[in-house]
Amino acid sequence: MDDVTWAAPEAELTTTGRTSGLPRTIEIWFVVREGTVYLLAEGGEQAHWVRNIVVNPLVRLRVGGLDFAGRGRIVSDLAESERALEF
Repeated sequence: MDDVTWAAPEAELTTTGRTSGLPRTIEIWFVVREGTVYLLAEGGEQAHWVRNIVVNPLVRLRVGGLDFAGRGRIVSDLAESERALEF
């Protein structure tokens, strides 16, 4: 994804189940800011996909016909979170 700031209604996020080791895919809202993809966890750190990333940060993100692989991280910096959600 380029450095253009944009958002789409949803994407498919695949993480590895922290106990099963199996792929787990969900539909999720996202936004891209300056080349970084931010995902919103409505359940915060209790969301299963967030807990999966803590154990294994390797993820796949599918947006339309595009498929990306990367490393997830939990954003704990409040200022970064606020910048990601500005429209």
